[in-house]
Amino acid sequence: MLGFRKLVIVGLVSVYLVILAGAVVRMTGSGMGCPDWPKCFGEYIPPTNVTQLPEDYQEKYSAKRFEKNARLASRLEKLGFGAMAARISEDESIYEEEEFNVFKTYTEYINRLIGALSGLVVFALFIWSLRYLKSRRLIPILSFVLLIGMGFQAWFGSIVVSTNLLPGTVSVHMIIALLIVGLLIWIHRLTKDSNSIIEISKGFKALLFLTLVVTLIQIAFGSQVRQGIDVIADQLAGGNRESWIEQLSIIFPIHRSFSILVLLLNLSVVWRFFKYGYGLRLPLLLISILGLETISGIVMAYLGVPPFMQALHLVFASLAIGILFYLLINHRVRSIRSSQ
Repeated sequence: MLGFRKLVIVGLVSVYLVILAGAVVRMTGSGMGCPDWPKCFGEYIPPTNVTQLPEDYQEKYSAKRFEKNARLASRLEKLGFGAMAARISEDESIYEEEEFNVFKTYTEYINRLIGALSGLVVFALFIWSLRYLKSRRLIPILSFVLLIGMGFQAWFGSIVVSTNLLPGTVSVHMIIALLIVGLLIWIHRLTKDSNSIIEISKGFKALLFLTLVVTLIQIAFGSQVRQGIDVIADQLAGGNRESWIEQLSIIFPIHRSFSILVLLLNLSVVWRFFKYGYGLRLPLLLISILGLETISGIVMAYLGVPPFMQALHLVFASLAIGILFYLLINHRVRSIRSSQ
């Protein structure tokens, strides 16, 4: 079981690397560095110079995207998502092909390689989990769900590319990544002996759950802020960054004010760990990450949304959610017998 647990940790690290790589892709505007999927410019190893591409490469990939999106819109309409289907069909910006940029191409290509590596780790994890089909059935079941989730994430990545980073799709892509993180943490918890699970009061368990939910809501608000930033950045062609925050809707002040509640709840969680003498390593790491998250948010708000801070802000939020979920499932409510 120890070897399997280590592989779970490798999988978790690889998924966080995918999140980091995705943040760098978004920060550098490299999401369309590869106009097709799963290949990049029709090759497994992308070109390094525009001269390696046909003269009409932009029209070629735009036409392919049009065909793929037409099929996607048709399916969405049949499923009852008419508004989304119309948005994909009618938004002409989806078919605007970017000029070849070797930096953006290889930034996106590296992101895909890390994603592929993560997928291989998850596949190996599923194969290994079959050994526990009789003894710990939930482990292979969750490993299978994880494998399906990774496959869906890869497919949805192709939709993100096909729709030219349509607002909302990138946020959904991120949410799926967080769900995958949660599954890996859950599987890791199942590999541990039940005696290693710490017992806490019912009130403390409820506080942990509330803190996790509120922090997730804050990430949802942040996702909406980022979506607004993307729209403004596109309208201003990436310039005049100092004015981006001012042009955001009411969702930004909500996100900013809600951060106070998030910090207070997390501080309350950490304080309880100190008070009752539970393990302090992860709570201290949690509050340190949230401190860095707050600083990065302040820097973005008052210093013109520096690109590297956007990436750090996203990664810190993802790490905080992972730690909170681990703390929640690694502590159970104290039984009546043990409290007597």
